[in-house]
Amino acid sequence: MRRESTELGCEAGARYVVCPTPGGTVTTAEVLEAVLAAAAGAGATRVYLAHAGQGAPDVAGEPAILLDALRGRGLDAKTASTVEAMAAAVAPEETLLPFDVSLVEQEICATAHAFSPSARSTWSATVSLDRDVRHKRNMKPLDVPSKRNRRRKKQKAPT
Repeated sequence: MRRESTELGCEAGARYVVCPTPGGTVTTAEVLEAVLAAAAGAGATRVYLAHAGQGAPDVAGEPAILLDALRGRGLDAKTASTVEAMAAAVAPEETLLPFDVSLVEQEICATAHAFSPSARSTWSATVSLDRDVRHKRNMKPLDVPSKRNRRRKKQKAPT
């Protein structure tokens, strides 16, 4: 999932920096809620977190938090989003680059039973298009706050 950075200097037009949306940054708790809802909606018992841990330093610990929480709720949750983890899983004798990891994860996501993209990610858009061609299900983006959460944020907004 593509995460907004709060440390890289969010400015209009800044390249390679995804800034918080007008509705605010989606919290880890909201991402967890969305993953659980997506898993329930797809009838999934196994969850793979793709592109996990490759974001900004301020969200670097998020994959571990999500994996622990998902496992604590009885889901078989995994990721291999680092070069070391992916090499151990698919090519122990090879030297992999981050690009290689991305390609393997795109194929995992393109062939999975269901896929929940990140709303503003070209990586997710590529996977979603691949899935469309394969007539596979794409679900609601994970990093868009639910209507219920947006209403809650609006009510708390200072006047």
